[in-house]
Amino acid sequence: MKKILVIIFALVVVAAIVFVLMQNKQKAAEKLKTSNDFSTKIPVNVIPVAEKEIKNSLSLVGVMNPFKEVNIASEVPGRIKAVRFKEGDFKGQGSVLVFLDSELKNIAVETAENNYNKAKQDLERYQQLVKEDAATVSQLENYLFAFKNAEYALNTAYRNVKDTKVSAPMSGIINTKNIEVGSYVSPGTVIANMVDISKLKVKVNVPETEVFRLRVGDDVVVTTDIYPDKSFDGKISVIAPKGDEAHTYPVEIVISNSKVNPLKAGMFAKIDFSTIKGKTSLAIPREAIIGSIKDAKVYVIVNGKASLRKIETGLEGDKEIEVTSGLSAGDQLVIAGQNNLKDGAEVNIVKP
Repeated sequence: MKKILVIIFALVVVAAIVFVLMQNKQKAAEKLKTSNDFSTKIPVNVIPVAEKEIKNSLSLVGVMNPFKEVNIASEVPGRIKAVRFKEGDFKGQGSVLVFLDSELKNIAVETAENNYNKAKQDLERYQQLVKEDAATVSQLENYLFAFKNAEYALNTAYRNVKDTKVSAPMSGIINTKNIEVGSYVSPGTVIANMVDISKLKVKVNVPETEVFRLRVGDDVVVTTDIYPDKSFDGKISVIAPKGDEAHTYPVEIVISNSKVNPLKAGMFAKIDFSTIKGKTSLAIPREAIIGSIKDAKVYVIVNGKASLRKIETGLEGDKEIEVTSGLSAGDQLVIAGQNNLKDGAEVNIVKP
C-alpha cells in the first residue's frame, strides 16, 4: 500500500510540473506575440535619395604622338650633292637640308631666259606694227601666246633651280634620314622624316556614355610611368563627331613638352578626366546596390518594411552611381543591412 502511495505522489508531482511548464510556455508565447520588442526586426541603415554631382572617374591609356610630323621629299629629280643634317638634329623652318646638283637646271634657266627675251621682243614689235596697221590682230595674238609660253617656261626653270635646295617645312627634329651624298632622287622621294614634339598629342577612345560630358578646351591630367611622381596639364583639342563600331569616340589631348621632364613620341600616357565637372542627378552609393550594375536592385523602406526595387543606372563615379529610373528623391534607401533583407521584411532603422 505504501509503495502505491509513493507512485501516486510521484505522478501528481510530474503532472504539476508539466502543468506549470505549459502555463509558462503559453504566457511566453502571448508575451512574444504582443510585445513591441525590436529583436524580431532586421536592423538597417538608411539615407534619403538625393541629387548629387557625380565625379568623373574616367581614366584611359593612349600613346603620345608628335604635335606635327612631315615626310620631307624632293620635288625635282637629281643627284644629291650635299647633306646638311643628321638624325636627331633640330632644324628651324626654312633651313636647307639637302643640295641637289643644279648644273643642268642652271643651263635650262639660261635657255628659258633667252627664249623669253626673244618672245618679248617679238611681241613688242608686233604691238607697234598693229598700231601702224602693218600687222593684223590675229598675228599679234600668236606672238602674245608665244610670249606667255616663254614666260611660263622661264618661271618653271627658276622653280626647278630653287627646288634643288630642299628646306625644312617647319621647325622640328630630324627623326629619320633616308639618303646620302651621291644618291639619285626622283620627284616624291622621301629624304627625311621630321617631327615637332614641342607639344604632344594623345588619342584615346572614349565610350559613348562618357563622351558627352567632354568639351573641347576641357583640362585633363596626363601621367606616364616614366615619371611616376610627375603630372602634366593636358587640354582636349578634338572630339570626333563619329564613333566606331564599338561605340567609342576618338578624343585628342594636347600637352606641352617639358624641358625638365622631357617626353618623347611613342610613350604610353594615362589620361585622367576627373578634373572635368561632373553631372548633377539622382545618385546613390555603390554599396547600396544588390547584384551587378547591369541588373541593379536596391531596398527602400516603405511603412517600416523593406521594398525591393529594380533600378536603371547611368554614369559611374568614384563612389556613387547615377540612377536614371526606379527611385525618386526622398526615398529611404538602405545602405547597410540589405544582405539580410527580403522583400516585405520588417526593419528597425538604426542610425549609422
